[in-house]
Amino acid sequence: MWRDTLKKYNYEFKLLTKDNWNDLSKIDVLIGIRDFNKRTYDHKPPSKLINAWQANIPFIGGYDSAYEQVGNNGINYFKVNSFKEVVEILILLKNNRGIYKSIVDEGKKKAIIYSRDKIIERWCYILLHEVVPIYESWKTKQNTISNMITFYLRYMLDQLYNLPYNIYKIIYKIIK
Repeated sequence: MWRDTLKKYNYEFKLLTKDNWNDLSKIDVLIGIRDFNKRTYDHKPPSKLINAWQANIPFIGGYDSAYEQVGNNGINYFKVNSFKEVVEILILLKNNRGIYKSIVDEGKKKAIIYSRDKIIERWCYILLHEVVPIYESWKTKQNTISNMITFYLRYMLDQLYNLPYNIYKIIYKIIK
């Protein structure tokens, strides 16, 4: 269905495989639609959308919630719910280079946020400014709690050790 219909509009439909999924150099538009049921696939990441941004090509996607979380429909990607809409968007992109360029330009802005350098920068910030302070706080509390437990254990052991002596003192007071 996809190949035959798109061929009518001079589009060549290429299905990416496990061997070439990461090479978008010969792709004009990336389509990432799981189905047309408007399911949100909340457990799936927005990888296809981000890959399209980084490849400087428009993206047409389904209703995946991840696409909506990171992208803006009609600004840096297109959200569709039918094959007819896919064809309409492809025709629009083919006939209107301004819209094609605008979607790509907006995607480039988003691609910067998801570049390797930015991701490394965010992870370093999170680790150094959030995880390490929380760990240090936890470690200090653990030491405090550990010290308290040690103190009370020693106190209790001391009391148990001295129990015969304390009993002797109590008996002596009663007899006296």
